Amino acid sequence: MRVDGRGAGPGARKEAAAPLRERAVPHLSGQQLRAWRGVLELQAVLMPKLEAELREETGLTINEFDVLYQLWRAPGGVRRVGDLAHDVLVTPGGVTRLADRLVDRGLVERRREDGRQAVELALTSAGGHRIRAAMDVRFRGVRRRFVDLLDAEEVELLAKIWARLRAHNAGED
Repeated sequence: MRVDGRGAGPGARKEAAAPLRERAVPHLSGQQLRAWRGVLELQAVLMPKLEAELREETGLTINEFDVLYQLWRAPGGVRRVGDLAHDVLVTPGGVTRLADRLVDRGLVERRREDGRQAVELALTSAGGHRIRAAMDVRFRGVRRRFVDLLDAEEVELLAKIWARLRAHNAGED
């Protein structure tokens, strides 16, 4: 509320809230908590910016990009839907919905072998062209907003840390 008692109008600027001070939590030291929160906060700040750049320049969402990217990485540009769901970190139903959109746009096609229940997705020629252009946008943003802010030793250390954490947590429920 303004000093004169009237509420702020729709164009009024909101003052940023003061950052909260960390408090003691069970199981983690202050530095451990800051390290953990740093991962979460970086993802929360960085991913929307990277997605906005990707959408604006390519018309793809991050999940659509990821499906195309995983197919691009796969031998022959083909992957089973279930395997792709694991790679993209969404449910098989989520991959199916993503695939529907990408099929409609001619970027992927569905394949099913006779007598087999598994459905495969294959990158089309148009999808291959689209992912190569999108990778330029995506990884330019990653370089500018992440890699360029670190020195070579920090990049190497982070890669080792992520690999160790992924290996330790893989397959756990």
